Parts: sequence; C-alpha cells; structure tokens
Amino acid sequence: MNTNFGYRLTQILFLATHCLLLATSLSAQDKGSVTVNGDRIEYYTEEKKIVGEGNVEINYQEMRLTCERIEFFTETKEAIAQGNVRLYQKETVFKGEKLYYNFETQKGEVINLEMEKMGPWYGRGEKGEKVEEKKYIVKEGYITTCDREKPHYRIKSKKIEVFLDEKVVAYDVVFMVGNVPLIYLPYLKYSLKEKYPHFIFIPGRNKKWGWYMLTSWRYDLIEDKKGFLHLDYREKKGFAHGIDQAYSLKDFGSGLFRYYYMQERDKSAPKELRGETERYRVQLKHNWQISDTTRALLEYHKLSDINFIKDYFYRQEYVNENQPRSYLSLVTAQPNYNLSLLVQKRTNHFFTETERLPEVSLNLVNQRLGSSRLYYKADYSLANLTNKQANSDLDDDVRRGDTYQQVSYLTKWGFLNLTPYLGMRQTYYSKDKEGDENLWRGIFYSGLDISTKFYKIYEIFSDFLGLDINRLRHIITPILNYKYIHQPTVGPDELMIFDTIDSLNRENMFTLGIENKLQTKRKEGEILKTVDLGTFLFKGDYNFKTEGIGSEWRNFKFDLELTPYHWLRFESDALYDPPGKDFNTVNFDLTASPQERWSIGLGSRYERNSLQELTASFIYNLSPKWQFRTYERYAFKKILEDGTKRINDFVEQEYVVVRDLHCWTGEFSLNIGDGYAFWVVFRLKAFPEIPFRFSAAYSKPKPY
Repeated sequence: MNTNFGYRLTQILFLATHCLLLATSLSAQDKGSVTVNGDRIEYYTEEKKIVGEGNVEINYQEMRLTCERIEFFTETKEAIAQGNVRLYQKETVFKGEKLYYNFETQKGEVINLEMEKMGPWYGRGEKGEKVEEKKYIVKEGYITTCDREKPHYRIKSKKIEVFLDEKVVAYDVVFMVGNVPLIYLPYLKYSLKEKYPHFIFIPGRNKKWGWYMLTSWRYDLIEDKKGFLHLDYREKKGFAHGIDQAYSLKDFGSGLFRYYYMQERDKSAPKELRGETERYRVQLKHNWQISDTTRALLEYHKLSDINFIKDYFYRQEYVNENQPRSYLSLVTAQPNYNLSLLVQKRTNHFFTETERLPEVSLNLVNQRLGSSRLYYKADYSLANLTNKQANSDLDDDVRRGDTYQQVSYLTKWGFLNLTPYLGMRQTYYSKDKEGDENLWRGIFYSGLDISTKFYKIYEIFSDFLGLDINRLRHIITPILNYKYIHQPTVGPDELMIFDTIDSLNRENMFTLGIENKLQTKRKEGEILKTVDLGTFLFKGDYNFKTEGIGSEWRNFKFDLELTPYHWLRFESDALYDPPGKDFNTVNFDLTASPQERWSIGLGSRYERNSLQELTASFIYNLSPKWQFRTYERYAFKKILEDGTKRINDFVEQEYVVVRDLHCWTGEFSLNIGDGYAFWVVFRLKAFPEIPFRFSAAYSKPKPY
C-alpha cells in the first residue's frame, strides 16, 4: 500500500472517530453534558460505550469523577469506574475501589467507601449508595472528625444517611473510643450547618458538690433546632436531669425552653436533716419579630428557691443576673415615635419586685417643627404598679400617668452649637404613701447643651518602637451642659418609689468636661484606616445650692483608653466623690499578647468600703501541643455576701493545663476558692463550643 495513502486513510479515520465522539457528546448535552477525558479514550460503536484509561476525568453538572479506568455507556449514561475512584460534589469527596453510577438518574454505588470534607466529618463504609442528588447511604460504616487512618474515636453505625450541606442521620449507633464501645443509641442526627458536639462529659470535684459528673446529649427531634438532655450526678446532692430545647413557630417567632429538676439529698447536712428537697428551674424565652418595626419578647422564670441558680448555675447565669424577671414586652419602633407595652409579673415569691400590669409608653422622638429651628419631643406613659416584698403578702400599689414634653432650639454662636430647652413633666398618682388619693405632681425643666469640636493634624511619621505613626490627629471635644429641675409640687418623700420618675427632686447643676482623642492611620492590607491610639475623658458635676446642701462639686468621672499597638490595650475608669474626698470606684485593665506564644491580662477593682482586689490571667503556649493558663484574684479587702471580710487573701486561683490530642483537646483545671474544685474536659476540636462555662473569666469593668 502506498505510504501516503495509508497516512491519509489514518487521518480520515482519526477525524471520523473524533466527529463521532463529538456527535455523541453533543447528543448527551441535550439532556445534560457528560464530558470524558483521559490519557487514552476508545469508542466502541456496537456496544455504544466509551472506555477511558489513565487520569480519567468526567464532569457532569456540579459533579466531577476521577479514576484510573472507566466504561461509560452513552445511551444509558451508566459508568463503571475502577482504580483510585474519587467523586467530588461541592466540597465533599467520596473515595472507593469501584463505582457504579448512572449520570441520568444520579444514582450509584461505591465499594469500600471513604468520605472526606463532609463538613467537619470523615467516614468509611463497606458500601455507599447515592440515592438522590444530595443524599448518600453508607452501610456498615462509621463517621468521625478524626482524619487518621485509624481514628481515635468513631461513631459506628449499620446505616448512615448523608444529606449534603444539611445533616447526617445514623441508626444503631455505637460510640467507640479506639476499639472500646462506650455508648449505644438507636438513632443519632447531626446538622452539618453547626459546630456543636453531641456528647459532653465533665467530671470533677469541689467542696459543695463532692465528686460529680455532668453529662449532656444533644438531640435533633425538631428540624434545625437543637436540644440538650442533661443527666448529672453530684456526690453530695444526688442526681439531676434537665432539658434545653430551642424551637420555632414559623410565622410566630422562636425561642428556648429550659427545665432542670432534682430531688436534692444534701449529704453535707447533719444526718437528721438529710431529707429530700425538691429543687428546680423552669425558663422560657421567646422572640417574635412581628414585622420590620414591631417585636414581641417574652420571658418566664420559675424557681424552687432563691438560691437555686446560685448553687447550680453560678458562673453560667448567676453572676450576670441573680434575679431573673418574667415579662411580656411589645415594642413598635417608627421613624417618629416608639410605642411599647410591658407586662411584668412576679413569678417567684421570694424576690422583691415591681409588677407592671401593665405599663404603656409612647415616646415621640426629637423632630423639627416646620422649617423653624425648634424641635419637640415627648414621653407619655400609663402604668399600674405594685411593689411586691419578698416572702410577704404586703405590697404597695399605685396607678400612675406620666407625661414629659420638651421644646429645644438649635442655634450656633461662632464655633459653638447651642441647644437651650424647656420641659414640663406632669404626673398623676392614684394615691401617695399616706393613702391620700388623686395627686398631681408638676415639675419644670430647663437647660442648655453646648457642643463643639477642635482638631489639629501633626505631620509626624515614625516607626519608633514599632508604633507605626502616619500623621497624628488630636481631637478636643469640650463638654458643657446645664440642667435645672424646679422643686416638684409633690416631693419624693411623699410618694411610693417605684423607679426614677418617682424619685425626681430639685436639681441645679452644671456638667463640665473635656475629651481628648489621639488618632493615626495604619495599613490594613492596602488600605489606610484610622485607628484610635488613646482617649482621655474627664467630666464633673457642679451642683448649686439646694435645700440643706451648699454649692459643691460632685461625681468627677475619669476614663482613659490606650491602644498603642494592636496587641496592647489599657483601660481605666474612676469615679471621685469631692465631698467625701475619696474615690467611689477605681478600675483598670491591661491586656497584652505581643507574641502568639503568650498573653497576659491584669485588672484592679476598687469600691469604697466594699472591695479592693487585683486580678491577673496568663496564657502560655509551651509547645504546639501543650498550653498552660492561670488566673489569680487577690483581695486587699472584700466584703462577702454574709458580711464577713477577706483581707490580704487570695479569693480565687485557677490553673489549667491543655493538651492537643489531634482531634480532641483535653483540659485539666484546678480551682481554689472557698474550697478545692477540679474538672476534666475533653472537647472535639471540630466542635469547640460546649454549654458549660467553668473556667474563671477575666471581666472588664462595667460602664457607669
């Protein structure tokens, strides 16, 4: 045969084959494009199949399949893949020895399945089936967040359903650590949208509880709403159980229900007093965004006794709110006004509380009158008030109607912004403290607010000591306000006091102050952004002579904030009482983390006649796998709740050692306070959040 003719014939056959493959590919694209690529591609006309070998890749919609060899049937769109099979769908990767898959029905089967990047999860199974576009079934397998060949722990199951980007559901579950089975559950569901562990075990020991074990199991009986079942044991108190359940009512808002109950057997009490005591807490919180402008909030708290939260939820709740209140609040916020309804009812007889059954308020925001410089604002409220005394059926009640109206005038005098104002408050009381009925109280207000601002820019560029200064801007803001409140027609000593409205009295006062702020610009990426290097505020009140009190300065307030580096911050505030010639409060806080290896926090608290203490916290990363933390609180003087004093003594000390265990972190904590307490916590690194907050916290001073 002629060589040129043979060469030409080869070219023609090559082009014909590729045209046929192209036609097949275009035909497939009518129902969804399937593209086969590989080092070697062959087409078998009679069998209507494509065989690919070497670095085979198929792309179909959001899926990608790679393997060493594949047989793809063009009519049925079935594929048989072998050798290092990988199926990619979004961020999830499925591996196996062999894959049977139909690209048209999107169903298939993988032999010896491995799963990666399924949220934080990994998994394996003898066989995996793809039954829907985003649903896979794994048989005789396990899931885990440990990425090792032999994981430290695994959740073993006969059947696992994986819904991509949504959830994992497992049946006949055994929780394994190594090869040791710990827990059996008939059913387990886990959301792939959240990072929260299913099982939590915290053992420990302290003076009040003795040895204890706090356990929590997360369940998902309500779609996308987590719930926790608690079963706790305390050596000196007995067993307790509880439920935390989030819920949603679709168009009627969402909330949280919490319940905790125990029959307490106090083994620390004398034997003759060790009877069972029923102790519990029931809590309901609901939030309903009725519209863009209207919101309803509901809280209900029922406790067995006044000390229950203190005894069992001290750090989680008691330190922030030691007397929870039950109420219903409905608020509508419009551009020109706010309308609110508050119903507050005492639900625990051992608390002293003011009931509002109900209180309706209307607040008109400051708004301009026509085209003038006059502005008007007003507050109106109607309230049925009852002051309930703890453990008593005696109470004080009154019906009150209150109005406050103010007219202000905005003007400018040179560089000063002046805002003089006049106000009038009229308040109706159904009775006073002596029982006299139908009283009207009137109060006249007047005042003047003066504001301005000065600044100067200094052309200073410096990297001295790493400060990174790109110009400095100094801003000075003077503070000058005058307020006069005329003597009320009915004094506060004649009224029952429910809130600040009832305690109003004559005032004649100037507030003087000045704020200094220093700013520079620093690069964040490629953008120069303004940062505050430091702020210092001083403010004081000067009270003119009133009945029985001469003119004097009161309430000197100091506030200092320094942030010279992004890793260093210093804050301090103080309140000085000139008549008493002493500070009422002094606080400072210093936080520094100049290196990733360590960070430190220092704080000081001073309250006249009650508290003088110093706190310090320190974190040191000994190595990539070991961390040490310590917290110290030292009292120079501290008056405890029972009236006793602690002077020059440690109030609390805490030492924590943290060990990185690959997919876990283990913590051992020792706390020394009124007694010794320790606990051991294991956290899955994929789910760092847990519902227990035991470690000592370094808290900043509260604002005035």
